[in-house]
Amino acid sequence: MLNTTKRPARRRRTDSRRSHTVALFLGTVCALLGLGAVVVGVIAWSMDRPEPRQLLAGETALAGRTPWFDAGTTLFVAPLRDGSVPGPADLGCSLFTTEGTRTLRVAADTDVLGTRVVAQTSLEPSVQVGPTTDTDRIMCSGPRMQDAVVWALPTNAGPSRYPLSVVVAGVALLGLAALLDPRARGLRRGLA
Repeated sequence: MLNTTKRPARRRRTDSRRSHTVALFLGTVCALLGLGAVVVGVIAWSMDRPEPRQLLAGETALAGRTPWFDAGTTLFVAPLRDGSVPGPADLGCSLFTTEGTRTLRVAADTDVLGTRVVAQTSLEPSVQVGPTTDTDRIMCSGPRMQDAVVWALPTNAGPSRYPLSVVVAGVALLGLAALLDPRARGLRRGLA
């Protein structure tokens, strides 16, 4: 006996189904990236910056942890009696980290950073330290340290704008994810 029942035809994937699947995939990826960017940006924005610390000759001082996306720390120095500002070689500073010791030789850019006032003393930027962690320590024992007034201060006077930029980018990605999801636009996949 012959079986005359007809098998249902296998459905073919149409272009609309492919574009629907691609839109869902891209929407999910954008949503995950956007959420991650918002979380990272908020955490970085809420991190405290290191407190200003005065450095004394031959003594180590805790550098403190700099927030994510921050330029880190710079050593600022009061001009000496002759009006000169000691440079990296004059201060002889080193940064002690868990990976080892690094001699601080990079001069800070005076034109970009400008001057600061701490404890009623005008300070000029001298040595670039960069980002530091909780356990990093700084020690200066150069030939001009006996006469110098040295402070470790955040490189930028205000908080970094990068965490806020990351949050804005995350919100934009979340908005893009909502636009890519056909259900969010009120579109539904047809049955045919």
